[in-house]
Amino acid sequence: MENNATGITGNRLNGRVKSTAAATERKHSARTAWLATAHTSDRVALGVLALLVLVGLLMRFIYDNWLGEEDILTKYMPWFAYVGSRLASGELPAWNTHYFSGSPVIGNPGSGWLYLPVMLIYPVFKTLTATKVLLTVHAILGAGAFYALARRLGLIPVAALMSSSVFVLGQVLYGFTNHMTAATMASVWLVIALLAMDMGLSAKPMSATLGWTALAGLALCQVFMIWPGQGTIYALIWLGCWLVYRCVFDSRHFLPSIGDRIAQAVIIGGGTVFFGLALGAAGILPMLDVVRQSIIADGDYSNLVSGNWASEAPGLLRALGWMLHGARNPELTLASQAFGMPVMILAVVGAIRARRQYAAPYFAGMFVLSLALTLRYSPLLWLFERTPGIGSLHDHHPSAILWLVAIAPAMLTGVAVQTLLQGNSRKFTPNQAFGLCLLLLTGIAVYNSSKLWPGWWPILCGALAILILLLPQLHWPWLQRQTRHVPALSAWLLVALIVFHPTLRDFGGAIWDPVTDVGGITISPGKEPASTWAIETTFLEQDPGAAAEFLQQQDAENGPFRFSGYAGQGYPDWEWLGYWNEGERSAYAWRRLQPGVIGILVNGRTQALDLDQTGGYNPAQLRYYNEYVNTMNGARQDFRWLDTFESALDGSQLLDMLNVRYILVSRFIDPARSDVQAIAAAHPEVYRDSLVIVYENTTAFGNAWIVHDVRDNGTSGFGVRLLAAGLVDGHDVAFVNTGGVLPEVAEPAPGSAPDSVSLLDYAPESMTFAASTSAAGLMVISEVYADGWNAYVDGEKVDIIRTNHALRGVPISAGDHTVELKYEPESLRIGMMATGGMAIVMIGIWVWALVDWRRRDPDGAVSSRSKGNKDRDKASGKNPVSPGSPQVERE
Repeated sequence: MENNATGITGNRLNGRVKSTAAATERKHSARTAWLATAHTSDRVALGVLALLVLVGLLMRFIYDNWLGEEDILTKYMPWFAYVGSRLASGELPAWNTHYFSGSPVIGNPGSGWLYLPVMLIYPVFKTLTATKVLLTVHAILGAGAFYALARRLGLIPVAALMSSSVFVLGQVLYGFTNHMTAATMASVWLVIALLAMDMGLSAKPMSATLGWTALAGLALCQVFMIWPGQGTIYALIWLGCWLVYRCVFDSRHFLPSIGDRIAQAVIIGGGTVFFGLALGAAGILPMLDVVRQSIIADGDYSNLVSGNWASEAPGLLRALGWMLHGARNPELTLASQAFGMPVMILAVVGAIRARRQYAAPYFAGMFVLSLALTLRYSPLLWLFERTPGIGSLHDHHPSAILWLVAIAPAMLTGVAVQTLLQGNSRKFTPNQAFGLCLLLLTGIAVYNSSKLWPGWWPILCGALAILILLLPQLHWPWLQRQTRHVPALSAWLLVALIVFHPTLRDFGGAIWDPVTDVGGITISPGKEPASTWAIETTFLEQDPGAAAEFLQQQDAENGPFRFSGYAGQGYPDWEWLGYWNEGERSAYAWRRLQPGVIGILVNGRTQALDLDQTGGYNPAQLRYYNEYVNTMNGARQDFRWLDTFESALDGSQLLDMLNVRYILVSRFIDPARSDVQAIAAAHPEVYRDSLVIVYENTTAFGNAWIVHDVRDNGTSGFGVRLLAAGLVDGHDVAFVNTGGVLPEVAEPAPGSAPDSVSLLDYAPESMTFAASTSAAGLMVISEVYADGWNAYVDGEKVDIIRTNHALRGVPISAGDHTVELKYEPESLRIGMMATGGMAIVMIGIWVWALVDWRRRDPDGAVSSRSKGNKDRDKASGKNPVSPGSPQVERE
């Protein structure tokens, strides 16, 4: 009986084990089948996404007049190319001699320093090709990161495809090539940071948590490097709100305890900021140093010409009209992206129907928050503007926050597609259908009220989007027989629609309307011969038979000098262009594609030809030099650029002290005009071609000179105004800013040998002079004063004195001396050490996380080391417990 009972019990136990094993096998088979299906769907979606990105990039590569956009041609490409060329030569690009009579590079916001894509791409490719490769890299990064984030939030592949397509085809391809270059790059890294933070919140091994946090910190560092100030503040708001939302309001996938989740959020958030600051120290510390010396030292633009756009903030309807328009328009480049009405309708549908799913409340909330901060008046804006250190930056350009908001509508369009495919929830009630029609009518009213009527295409596309959303509920015989397939068909039709509008319309405009010209400004990213010639000529390194070759020969034969170009900047006849700001009539950055401006070698031509000029385009100009040029011109300019006016070119001592040896005047100006005649009367002509006339400034001071009469410049720049008026001779007198303590100087004895200074060596970050004087004096150097420059007289370090308001002065005693100047900012040295150390730590964390990941099973539960221990236990006769064993089942 006992044996029989034992047999029965054993049979039951064996049956239970077999049943459990069969159930486990069924679950495993179902899971395998689901994964195979999901992977297939992902491959299809990613394949379609890759095709869309490829087509979009191909269009941008062929129809590439977008390279002539103002910021790209005159700011980003020249500075990025300079960083790339110096890195390719194995040099640290700390100082740039080509613009503003010399300017910092490391620490200059937006210069490309420490922005990894720029530092990896521009040393390898020519400038124009490198910029296209830069766009390609951001399109790939943006597409991959956005798709991964959408899938992470639970969207199915076709919905994730919808979201990532809207983001890449709109924000990346449209934004990068239309005025929002820096914001586009920042938005790609912001998506990466959102994804990395979210992965870190659910990562269980410490190595994985730190690894994802380090990646989020790297992404934040890149945002800071490409768009400091406003962009970084907005990114931190997005990331902070993301942590709060995921840990407090949408915590189903994370730790069960609210306290644990908050602790995790603090660790992830604090770690992200820590890694971001440490990794970016080599750029952030010098940037703080440079900005402190610039015209935007306190982040307040209100005292600058065109520096504060708060009064031009739009109303609600106009802001919405920007995003609904979906067409190429110069004003729309100020919005985050011309989404078009279909995208905005789908975004509203996704926000309403998803409710608390797929992080829809977060993205809808960030859209509303950003829109509220864009408006001229709102309670949130009132609070935001009173936040120390933030309000003044935001007032500089309130609508700039919309340059990052594209992430929200893009994700919500995918959410709308997801709800369309979700069983019963895909059905619209009559009230919801009526609401969609009302939304369309509201859009039409917004168009009309905001005076941005675009024609009927956006309206028809919006109506078509509503029709596709309602397609599964239309009672057509054919549709009723295809009930299972209609929602999927609707989803793919919506993807096709958002590709059509505005993307294909944008591409069509590039083909059929290759250039839209407003006062010499290229708006559309097409391709036409005049703009193509201007863009390609801008970055020629050699231009035989032209003024460029003449100046390069003079530089090789006679040593370094500067030049100033003139194409009518500041002359009243240019008021017809509509530029009415104080001191601003026709900046060369605005007229960058005109042959006359190309001929005077300004903008990107200066850097490409390895020449040096007095002007340039960069908002972070050194304050003392900006004041110097304003005094020289007798007028202020828009804070972004610094051109030389005719009032300085027909004879100015301040221009002479900058070692401006040549003046280039456009031949497209009427030679009978008073400004052209004044310049021609003051200087002899030495060269002319079809574009430009070159005059020699015979009164230029040279690279350096010695004075023996030193006076106080005063806090208001009294001395430099005397020099500008010609009331004192700068060869004999210098005005210094030393707090009232003047350097010791003496008059040379009668009959003594004259002073002499000769330049022995000249490089961007160092220069060496041989100086001889019979009495103590001050050697004035025609280089811009900036903190970080050190002087060594016969090897002994001496202080550099700010002289003649913006130049450098070095006290020397009687006798023969070797004077060496070096750019050695302490902030850079400390920053390089911090960045290098943290980069090593970050790589170590990633290696640690990779090792831990490889030790784990595909299921992520048992490490290979644990398996080895089990094998040893079995060999020693121990009875290890494994999942699925009878013991486990009984328990």
